[in-house]
Amino acid sequence: MQFEPMLKVMIKDYQKSYGMDNVDEDIVFEYFVNHTILRSHQPEAFNVINDICDLICVDGQNDMGIDGIAIKVNDIFISSIEDVDNIVSMYKRIKIEFIFIQSKYKEKFDTGEYGKFVDGVIDFLQVEHYEPHNDKIESWIRIKDYLLSEEIMSVWSSVPDIRTYYVVMGKWNENEHIIAKTKNMKKQIERMRTYGNVFERYMDSKSLHTMCEENENNFTTVLNTIDSFQLTEVSGVENSIILLCNAEEVIKMLKSSDELLRKSLFNDNVRDYQGDTTINQEMLQTIGEKPQQFVLMNNGITIVCSKAISSNRKVTITNPQVVNGCQTCNVLYLAYKKGSPLRDIYITVKVISTRINEITNQIVRGTNRQNIVLDEAFEITRDFHKNLENFYLSMPVDASYEKIYYERRSKQYVDNPTILATQKINFRLLIQSIVSLFLEKPNYGYMHEAKLLQEFQNIIFVDNQSLFPYYVAPCLLLLMDIICREREDRRFCSTYKYQILYVLAVDIAGFPPDINKSKIVDGYCEKIVKVFSNKDFLKQKIESSLNKFKEIVDSWVKLKGESYYHGVKSNQDFNEYLLRYLHEHTSIGAVKAIDNMEKEYRGTVIKVLIDKNNKYYGFISRMPENIFFHSNDNKNMDFGDLYAKDVMYKIAKDFKQNERAIITKVIKR
Repeated sequence: MQFEPMLKVMIKDYQKSYGMDNVDEDIVFEYFVNHTILRSHQPEAFNVINDICDLICVDGQNDMGIDGIAIKVNDIFISSIEDVDNIVSMYKRIKIEFIFIQSKYKEKFDTGEYGKFVDGVIDFLQVEHYEPHNDKIESWIRIKDYLLSEEIMSVWSSVPDIRTYYVVMGKWNENEHIIAKTKNMKKQIERMRTYGNVFERYMDSKSLHTMCEENENNFTTVLNTIDSFQLTEVSGVENSIILLCNAEEVIKMLKSSDELLRKSLFNDNVRDYQGDTTINQEMLQTIGEKPQQFVLMNNGITIVCSKAISSNRKVTITNPQVVNGCQTCNVLYLAYKKGSPLRDIYITVKVISTRINEITNQIVRGTNRQNIVLDEAFEITRDFHKNLENFYLSMPVDASYEKIYYERRSKQYVDNPTILATQKINFRLLIQSIVSLFLEKPNYGYMHEAKLLQEFQNIIFVDNQSLFPYYVAPCLLLLMDIICREREDRRFCSTYKYQILYVLAVDIAGFPPDINKSKIVDGYCEKIVKVFSNKDFLKQKIESSLNKFKEIVDSWVKLKGESYYHGVKSNQDFNEYLLRYLHEHTSIGAVKAIDNMEKEYRGTVIKVLIDKNNKYYGFISRMPENIFFHSNDNKNMDFGDLYAKDVMYKIAKDFKQNERAIITKVIKR
């Protein structure tokens, strides 16, 4: 077949990177297309383990003509009802989008195949389903039905949108029969009175190639400026410019060929869009009511790029990254999508051209220090994570498995094609696996990383803890995922991966010790690392752990009833049952050591005041409630200089059991 030569190279690279060398070519193509399209919606969801693609790819017998189904809630891909509940708990309102993909590894757009695809989409969206469908589609229908339940509809911000993609490797030629079927599909969906906009996209090899380039941020944009001036010369910076331009120029850079917001532009931004906040509402209000004042009230955006050339009131920017101004960009894009006129909106843009990562890091931190509330977003910039990154690099590997890297920053190793996706651990995978294994909360493993960081920020990533468990937990998960992909029940493995991870670790080394006991936890980790180099033995352990977990689930369902089967993933009661069952039926490490050690916690001082006796007191950030401290507990510390500092502390209780923090150390940044 003749199509974009570079596209063929990209597909081969994808096949190698995700360990799909023995997979049929047509299946690899479907995975590649689904991966490419959905990365344009949420790039960070596909940086490492590819299990979400296993869920999204529904091709096979009784697939209703659909190759891929995905659901976004507040721009986050979900894979279960528990995911929906987690997002609802984090946001007051939710926005839903259903995505359907059909891809054909052929040169011609086929009207009959497309007709089967749109019929399948319509049947999926209806209340009643008439077409036979497989188990994969059935699981997505259950999630769809839950999203359309009265309980969830009460928190909708608007009716769900539908997006369809039909991908063929030929050249799109405005096929009137296919266009007619699309119009008919839209009419039928409109008659359901449940859904909002329906966006269709016909993609050929050229447009797929373009999307691949956009996902990697390999594009050049030109901003027409009103005025600009060069900044002073700085070592390592090729060019730096401050410019004033119309908001419509910024929109040209922000939107992709699919009219989506280019999420890849914000890979280096420390904080994602915060949604319907007061500040963002005020920005929208200014755009609508006082557009001329926007430039006076807004700090503008900062762009780091590989090249910036200014000439004749134009600035040409190559490979841009918005490192500050994510909220501004999102609000401008939202205003654009709502049809708000932007011709009277002006914005200042700082453009910095550099190829040195450390300079980019300094710019990210320097341009995002507005206030203390942002400190959570800087978690990966702490020395703990820099040391962890080096710890990964220092770990020896055996010939039987490849070196694993901690990709602390998004796309950190993108310039090294020898490092595959199956060799990378990102922050999401790190925190989800460490909470699941060493905090013994696999039911929490499926939560968003931001929520996990809030929940456990005083317990994990503490500076005096060993780095070994932060290597072992995600690496064991990664190796388990690679092996489970070869299994027929890989979907089950993916669905319950954090529970299986915990059972596997217990099977290999016994119950995990307290993460603060460095010597004990290092010995525990040594037992697990020894298994990494013995693939056959690891396969046996995974097999026995899977059987054990299925045995536990069957026991739970027998005890509680069939209706409890689908709720085990994030269920706290099931988690307690899982731990109790393992303790009662496991001989290895049968009884966990009693922990008499005083735990230390980490937090940020968010308030320092002086009482009537001229003594300092204040509060340290902690979830769910901040904790009180007083200078009487440590008279030698300079409490007047503690505001906004990270500290280590222990917890003391008075005779009424009221907690207070005793600060033991100020952490230097």
